Amino acid sequence: LGGHGVLRVRWGKSHRGSAKKVRSVLTVWPWSAEMIQDWIRNGLPRYGHPVSDLFPTSTGAIVGESHLLGRLRAFIDELGFPPGLDLHSFRRSYATQLITGAGFDVTFVQLQLGHEHAATTSIYSLPSPDYQRLALERAHDRTIQAALGLPAPRRAP
Repeated sequence: LGGHGVLRVRWGKSHRGSAKKVRSVLTVWPWSAEMIQDWIRNGLPRYGHPVSDLFPTSTGAIVGESHLLGRLRAFIDELGFPPGLDLHSFRRSYATQLITGAGFDVTFVQLQLGHEHAATTSIYSLPSPDYQRLALERAHDRTIQAALGLPAPRRAP
């Protein structure tokens, strides 16, 4: 993934009475590193040099949280997504995809999200109806194979 295998998050949620924590998130899909590389090569140079942040404002300052949330809300509205969609919706989707779609361990996902407790991560990772259906189909197939005395079906990689 080149130099883009780790993303440092500067505004991680703080613990009670503590400052917001900085943490690192590992890149799990090659396309995300490719996208960042493309931004660095083609988008970032428009801001001039030196640039202190990967996503600066037009004046070169750090983009504020309220501005990011406002832009996200505008994109969600423009794309016609449901009104309740927010950043946490994307975090839940990411967690669910890592666990149920890509097969990552829950502990790895817990570290990716910066959760102190695995119970918090489990709330974020709700399986989709498709995942539930496929899981039931696999269990059903194993049961039928066993009842017929056949070897268990091979698992997909």
